[in-house]
Amino acid sequence: MFEISESAKHKPVKPIPELIQETIQGAINTKLITEKEDIVSIYHRRLEKGYPTPHVNRDTTVNKVLPILREKHDIWSRGRFGSWKYEVGNQDHTCMLGVEAIDNILYGSKEFSLLYPDQTNRAKNKELHYEYDGQYVDRGL
Repeated sequence: MFEISESAKHKPVKPIPELIQETIQGAINTKLITEKEDIVSIYHRRLEKGYPTPHVNRDTTVNKVLPILREKHDIWSRGRFGSWKYEVGNQDHTCMLGVEAIDNILYGSKEFSLLYPDQTNRAKNKELHYEYDGQYVDRGL
């Protein structure tokens, strides 16, 4: 299965028949498949509006936008589509992003999953501690 992103302004794509053939050739070139005969079926669907696509400048952009939303509009935009952090975008991560946003609002706690998505999927975090009015809050870490 392949997903192809598209942007009329930044990343236009060829018509569907050509795009399919280029995708197949790319799979062969990168050795995902060895030959066209490995393909069992082809199905395509184009969605006019899908979802935000990550790009190389994502972190720079998100690091500018999220504080503006928070400071000027009291919006903590979180979750897969809210923070654009696909590496922490599955269901359990999304729930944790919400928990950490609430803890940030209530206690000023660090939002570990949002700030350190690459670290989130590693070992158990033993360094992040929550405090409220100077008192340690045990969050089961």
